[in-house]
Amino acid sequence: MSRIALTLIAVALGFTASSSLAADSCPAPCLKLPTNSRYVSYYGSLPGGVTAPLVAGTLAKGKSKRAVAVEAAVYATQLGPGIPIILPLEVDVNGTSMEPYRYTEDCLAAPFFCTVSGTFWLDIDQNPSLIGVPLVVTLHSSNEAGGFIFDARASMSIRLEKK
Repeated sequence: MSRIALTLIAVALGFTASSSLAADSCPAPCLKLPTNSRYVSYYGSLPGGVTAPLVAGTLAKGKSKRAVAVEAAVYATQLGPGIPIILPLEVDVNGTSMEPYRYTEDCLAAPFFCTVSGTFWLDIDQNPSLIGVPLVVTLHSSNEAGGFIFDARASMSIRLEKK
């Protein structure tokens, strides 16, 4: 086989691998969960169609008279023409959707890159099942236009704040 063919095969295999890179302010093994803030990021692929979890971060426990505040963003690029990008951004705490429910960016006019970002919040007192338990905050996204994206980045900052 030629050197060019071997390079193309290596590139194709690299794209099909299910690995992703992530950064976390409490890297594994996170022996003591943070109580008030956590920062996580993701670099990898983005599924097409159904919105899927990309990255999550856990705080030690929910407390009364507090709210969870999250800033989140997702950036996606296409490696070639032809696949439009529609990015949703959703965040939940232990499966409970945060406010507002969702942000969506339609990048059909510029189909090579797309960014969506937003601020989310959830009042712990209005969700008493979150008091005294670990808070797992999950960022969800996909390409709702249907095409699989190889290059996506996501970042999320999580804070537990006094009301």
